[in-house]
Amino acid sequence: DLVDHGGTDKFRMSETETLSSSQLAQWLDLADQSIPGTITVIYDACQSGSFIDDIAGPGRVVVSSADSEQNA
Repeated sequence: DLVDHGGTDKFRMSETETLSSSQLAQWLDLADQSIPGTITVIYDACQSGSFIDDIAGPGRVVVSSADSEQNA
């Protein structure tokens, strides 16, 4: 689960670190190689829908609390 502050294609991990949608997509691609079955990502933050295009894929369920232009 990812819950905190977000923005378009970014998620605040801490005061000084952000996670981009492309970086999360890379992590999920690596996880796909070692985790059998479905990977579920639940993302609750503003503009969380902006991640969907990058992280969606076969064998993944992605749930976001907002669309790409909406505050959560």
